[in-house]
Amino acid sequence: KALSIDPNHAAALINMAMIDQARGDRDSALQRLRKVVARNTDYAEAHLNLGSLLGSMKKHDEAIQHLSKAVELNPKRTVAYLNLAGAYMETQQWVKAEELYRHAQTLSPDMPYPHYGLGALQARQAHHADAVVSFRKAISLGGSNPQTYTQLGLSLSALGEKPAAVEAFQTALKLDPQHAGAKRALRENGFPVE
Repeated sequence: KALSIDPNHAAALINMAMIDQARGDRDSALQRLRKVVARNTDYAEAHLNLGSLLGSMKKHDEAIQHLSKAVELNPKRTVAYLNLAGAYMETQQWVKAEELYRHAQTLSPDMPYPHYGLGALQARQAHHADAVVSFRKAISLGGSNPQTYTQLGLSLSALGEKPAAVEAFQTALKLDPQHAGAKRALRENGFPVE
């Protein structure tokens, strides 16, 4: 209805793009978000949504452009730093990704996601001792989910701490008995999966 009154209404277009994305129609979402950004170049939320969508589509270089603009326009938005850090991580720009995860930790010290992201970055660089600390911090802040426990277990396993790794994988399976990553990790470590 809002778009019938104003076909260029930025908030309505963003909301419709999110609906398109939820329905699996990324192309339509992308088209709507590009329209918003073209008409509202200083709208941080539009850049954030467009950059996040592009990142999910593995178009990381373009995602970095829009997420960087979102951070520039709204430097207090933690999710923009997290998504930008993720895009840098996917393009193996480790230093930039780490700086952004650490800045997100400063902005939102009680949020588990910056610690999880930093742990994932550290694990990808084979800095498993640091990754264990980051994953445990994420868990202590409420990031108690199967993925975090699985990643913790993988880093513990890489450090040779098999009993602690198995415990982490089993915790992941208690949270989600069908978690494929935890099941695979247990099998790869020579333990039966029930």
